[in-house]
Amino acid sequence: MSPIVPSPVARLEAERRLYGILGRERERLAQGERRLLSWVYDLPSLDPLTVLERLIPRPKVHFYGEDPLGKTRILAYGPAESYGFPREETPPDRFWGSRRFVEACWRDLKILGAMGEGASLVPKVFGGFSFFPSAPVAGAFPPAFWFLPRYQLRQNNRGSFLVCTLALRVETDLEKTAEQVLGHLELLRSLGEQREATTPAPSLDWPDLKLPALPRENFTQTVAEILEQINQGGLEKLVLAQSLDVSLPPHFSLPACLRRLRERYPDCYLFSLGNTQGHSFIGASPERLLSVRQGRLTLDALAGSAPRGNTPAADRALAETLRESAKEQREHQTVLGAILRQLEEQGLAPQCRPQQVLQLSNIQHLWTEIQAPLPTTLHPLDLAALLHPTPAVAGAPRERACELIRRYETFDRGLYASPLGWFDAQGNCELRVGIRSALITGSRARLYAGAGIVRGSDPRQEQKEIELKLRALGQALLS
Repeated sequence: MSPIVPSPVARLEAERRLYGILGRERERLAQGERRLLSWVYDLPSLDPLTVLERLIPRPKVHFYGEDPLGKTRILAYGPAESYGFPREETPPDRFWGSRRFVEACWRDLKILGAMGEGASLVPKVFGGFSFFPSAPVAGAFPPAFWFLPRYQLRQNNRGSFLVCTLALRVETDLEKTAEQVLGHLELLRSLGEQREATTPAPSLDWPDLKLPALPRENFTQTVAEILEQINQGGLEKLVLAQSLDVSLPPHFSLPACLRRLRERYPDCYLFSLGNTQGHSFIGASPERLLSVRQGRLTLDALAGSAPRGNTPAADRALAETLRESAKEQREHQTVLGAILRQLEEQGLAPQCRPQQVLQLSNIQHLWTEIQAPLPTTLHPLDLAALLHPTPAVAGAPRERACELIRRYETFDRGLYASPLGWFDAQGNCELRVGIRSALITGSRARLYAGAGIVRGSDPRQEQKEIELKLRALGQALLS
């Protein structure tokens, strides 16, 4: 099969050629069969957020992901196939159902071709899970939601590329499909040729915004109750979160908000997951649940926090205090130890890099990176099912912590603190933890933030940590 080559051939000729290639593939299908076809086009340099802003009106199923330092930016949209786990009280198999969906996509996939640097790109499946295995009927997202997009726009250090994926069936209208794909390609090229001169750079001089007050007295009282349970035994750690509902300004723009997060948090993974009901779950997460690159597994143990200093000297002093704090180290070791035990129980041989202080713009954390070879017999989604939720976002022991979260938190976590990301057709994946996040619904947003409660925690300091995290996200949303 020769590669699909875009312009400079005439539009009509390009449509006929694409029509012919798809037609030959369709002739091989029997009634009821499906074939997923994928090919790649080169594009002029194009920021995917520009496409999100110009061509994808809300509500729309989409996923935006940007790795730290902006090395790779991906915008996926226009589902070719999708999977949503049923909203039941206790669905036991959402990770297994998601794995079956992903594996079925790759089983039915055929790469038609590419040109230039895009030849090495393969499709990805995008989505995520809710924190708990059940979701309210009126919730924004089901317990598991994944989709294989028709269009994946990727920008990296090699350029910009459009990965097209089509679910081909006997009844597919080939003429209409070819016209839609080539028409969309022309729109993207026209945007790229404009060099994005009309997109202003976001300002880092954010106003001193005042968010609505959190119920401090109730929170500190709850933390005191949790500390009493920790002192009595049977509970080692509990992550208690708070939510804050705010009205968005009339000029709110999701792409503009993501640009502000990009500039302010270059060390975090930016994300936005949207559905057709007008919900978008967005954030800038410093925490990775797991990633796989060429059979190498990488995970983060991220726990223990301190604010940033106003001067370099103050910043260094706070970082050193964080390293030496028995309370913060206790919290960190709880998370690290749990992850290592779960990996070892699966027969893996994890190796830890030296502990570091991960410094973000407004907060710093104790961070240990963990790596291990991943055998082909262990699927990343099977491992994700074992790891989620880690003590970093739930507590320890897990069952007791989740029980107390349901008791003390007065809101549904939804996608907050849960895995989201992508899987590709070569066995690679990236699952981030949805913290430092917000759920956007129309003109409203719900902000989420949490703090880990362990022996030695100060209720007032835990409240301040949550307010610090909420304030940072609120500035990006409300500026």
